[in-house]
This record gives sequence, C-alpha cells and structure tokens, in this order.
Amino acid sequence: MNKIEIRNKFKEFIGEQDYTKFYEAFHYSCRSKNRLLYWMEKKWNGFSSSITCDLSSFELISSIFMYCNVHGCELKKDRVKIIYGTFKTPTEKEREKIKSTYPFSNELAYGPCWVEEAKEREVDYCESCRKAKKKV
Repeated sequence: MNKIEIRNKFKEFIGEQDYTKFYEAFHYSCRSKNRLLYWMEKKWNGFSSSITCDLSSFELISSIFMYCNVHGCELKKDRVKIIYGTFKTPTEKEREKIKSTYPFSNELAYGPCWVEEAKEREVDYCESCRKAKKKV
C-alpha cells in the first residue's frame, strides 16, 4: 500500500470529520512534540490493527501525513528567514482563507517578540501554496 492508499483507507476508517481533525492536529501539535496525541494514537492503532500492518513509528506516520491537504502534493523542505517582533494576528476570515487556499506557503517563519541569534528556520512548504499566495 502506498501513502495515498493508506491515507484514503484511514479516512474511510475514521470518517471525514475525524480525519480532518487528525490531519490538523498532526501538523499543528504533534510534529513539534514528535508524537501523536493520545486520542490520535487510539484511532491510528485501531486502524493499523484493522489492516494488519505495523504503522506505529512516528517517522512512518510523519511521512504519510506530510502532504498539502489543499493541493494534494508532498511537502518539501526549505530554509526561510525568521521575522522577530509582535505582529497583528490574522482575523478569523483571514485564517480561513489561508487554511483553504495556501496553508503551507511558509515563505517566512515567525519568531518570538524578542530577537534571537537564529536568522533562518527549516520549514515544510507546498509549491502550489506558494503560487496560490502570490496570486492573492
């Protein structure tokens, strides 16, 4: 089974709504912790058991979910400039537009309000997201 087939079977197994919740939690919580959250582990382990396949390593899970849900392509790595300071938080409407149009443009990285030594950070990005952002 390839990554796309695994994702599709997992989506069938837990349903569209839970799949979206899982995907978002993976990208916005789990990757920084290098592990799944408890509720995600339960769903993933249930799925793995149902297909009698050992998909338990976080590295393997990461490789399966490192794709852009908007454009369907695999994410790539890039080093981008870190911007330090306090910035205006996007409105709910702006966040929804980003989430639905170019969630992985990641052309910059935001640091804390104080300046640190690091000038660049590695990010995951989607080429199609970057193109879509330029059209806006």
